[in-house]
Amino acid sequence: MRIVLFGRSPAGPSPLGKRLPAGADLFDPGHRPDPARATTPAAFVAAMRHYRVWAGEPSYRRMEYNCGGVCSASRFHAALSSDRLPRLTVLSAFVVACGGDEAEYQRWAAAWRRIRTNPRNNVPS
Repeated sequence: MRIVLFGRSPAGPSPLGKRLPAGADLFDPGHRPDPARATTPAAFVAAMRHYRVWAGEPSYRRMEYNCGGVCSASRFHAALSSDRLPRLTVLSAFVVACGGDEAEYQRWAAAWRRIRTNPRNNVPS
């Protein structure tokens, strides 16, 4: 499997929705979701769903194209239809597919690691 992080997507730069202050509410569709506010795998995936909407709600096929095929449309659909924490490679492809940059990926990865290592969340290794 070829992993590409934060290179230009084949589609070029992706126009994102309005970018508003980072402290905005996690579930307000007009504001960029803050993954640091999620405390459980289900809340984290809900934040991912909101981030996708905030990014203009690209189709799963468009997301597959935007990430250079690193993650399939069906994998994105499965990850966002579940309440389980996705694999880090899926998260990376997701951020790229939604037009995020390295700093955005680091925000999401930090929250992912915090949730994954919390023993109360019972996330399998």
